[in-house]
Amino acid sequence: LAADGNPALRGDAITAALLAQAAARAAATLVGINLAAVPDDARHARSKLVLAAIARSAILATGPDCDPTP
Repeated sequence: LAADGNPALRGDAITAALLAQAAARAAATLVGINLAAVPDDARHARSKLVLAAIARSAILATGPDCDPTP
Protein backbone atom coordinates (compact mmCIF):
# COMPACT_ATOMS: atom_id res chain seq x y z
CA LEU A 1 0.00 0.00 0.00
CA ALA A 2 2.81 2.41 0.74
CA ALA A 3 4.29 1.95 -2.72
CA ASP A 4 1.21 1.53 -4.89
CA GLY A 5 -1.74 2.77 -2.86
CA ASN A 6 -3.37 6.13 -2.48
CA PRO A 7 -0.52 8.68 -2.15
CA ALA A 8 -2.54 10.59 0.44
CA LEU A 9 -2.37 7.51 2.70
CA ARG A 10 1.31 6.69 2.18
CA GLY A 11 2.30 8.08 5.56
CA ASP A 12 -0.33 5.95 7.27
CA ALA A 13 0.89 2.82 5.47
CA ILE A 14 4.51 3.53 6.39
CA THR A 15 3.57 4.18 10.00
CA ALA A 16 1.63 0.91 10.14
CA ALA A 17 4.64 -0.99 8.76
CA LEU A 18 7.00 0.57 11.28
CA LEU A 19 4.62 -0.08 14.20
CA ALA A 20 4.22 -3.71 13.11
CA GLN A 21 7.99 -4.06 12.95
CA ALA A 22 8.37 -2.63 16.45
CA ALA A 23 5.73 -5.02 17.82
CA ALA A 24 7.46 -7.98 16.18
CA ARG A 25 10.81 -6.94 17.63
CA ALA A 26 9.25 -6.70 21.09
CA ALA A 27 7.70 -10.15 20.69
CA ALA A 28 11.02 -11.61 19.51
CA THR A 29 12.72 -10.13 22.56
CA LEU A 30 10.20 -11.90 24.78
CA VAL A 31 10.80 -15.15 22.90
CA GLY A 32 14.51 -14.80 23.57
CA ILE A 33 13.96 -14.07 27.25
CA ASN A 34 11.42 -16.84 27.76
CA LEU A 35 13.53 -19.43 25.95
CA ALA A 36 16.91 -18.37 27.32
CA ALA A 37 17.24 -21.67 29.19
CA VAL A 38 16.64 -23.61 25.95
CA PRO A 39 19.19 -22.20 23.46
CA ASP A 40 18.62 -24.99 20.91
CA ASP A 41 14.87 -24.34 20.65
CA ALA A 42 13.88 -23.80 17.02
CA ARG A 43 11.79 -20.79 17.97
CA HIS A 44 14.95 -18.70 18.41
CA ALA A 45 15.86 -19.19 14.77
CA ARG A 46 12.25 -18.78 13.64
CA SER A 47 11.90 -15.43 15.42
CA LYS A 48 15.10 -14.20 13.73
CA LEU A 49 13.79 -15.27 10.31
CA VAL A 50 10.48 -13.51 10.92
CA LEU A 51 12.27 -10.33 12.06
CA ALA A 52 14.41 -10.34 8.93
CA ALA A 53 11.33 -10.71 6.72
CA ILE A 54 9.58 -7.90 8.56
CA ALA A 55 12.64 -5.66 8.25
CA ARG A 56 12.67 -6.24 4.48
CA SER A 57 8.96 -5.41 4.30
CA ALA A 58 9.45 -2.22 6.30
CA ILE A 59 12.28 -1.16 3.98
CA LEU A 60 10.08 -1.80 0.96
CA ALA A 61 7.22 0.14 2.57
CA THR A 62 9.30 3.16 3.47
CA GLY A 63 11.20 3.28 0.20
CA PRO A 64 14.55 4.92 -0.44
CA ASP A 65 13.24 8.43 0.17
CA CYS A 66 12.19 7.82 3.77
CA ASP A 67 14.74 7.12 6.53
CA PRO A 68 12.83 5.56 9.46
CA THR A 69 15.82 5.73 11.81
CA PRO A 70 15.84 8.49 14.42
